[in-house]
Amino acid sequence: MKRISFLLFTLLMVALCLRLSWWQVERAQEKSQRQVMLERRSEQSYHHINSLPNDPRWYQLNVMGQFDQRHAILLDNQIHQGRVGYQVLLPFVSQQRLFLVNLGWLAAPRYREQLPSIPHYYLPIRLTGLIDIPQSLLQL
Repeated sequence: MKRISFLLFTLLMVALCLRLSWWQVERAQEKSQRQVMLERRSEQSYHHINSLPNDPRWYQLNVMGQFDQRHAILLDNQIHQGRVGYQVLLPFVSQQRLFLVNLGWLAAPRYREQLPSIPHYYLPIRLTGLIDIPQSLLQL
């Protein structure tokens, strides 16, 4: 009886391992397809928001506009190379549309009461970047 139980357990574990390995192969194929799509899309540049396809994710957009400095967003407690800081997000107005642009990371000042100085962009500029649509809204 112990031998049959051991044999059944072994067969079950082999079947489970085979299923998990097949799952990993499928994930690798999906990742490869996603990478090819990302490379293809990032090579195509659009100059007007209305000319983008229905799914604009990862396409390159090249637009003229201006940053809205008054509505800067600082995401706190962001770690970069072992240092604490902020991710800087600025609204960008172009073609009567609003885009939230990630300008990158800034180191936190020495004291928490201080905020980092954000670069100011007063003149209209040409902005080129990849479009990313978040899966969900910002969660605090």
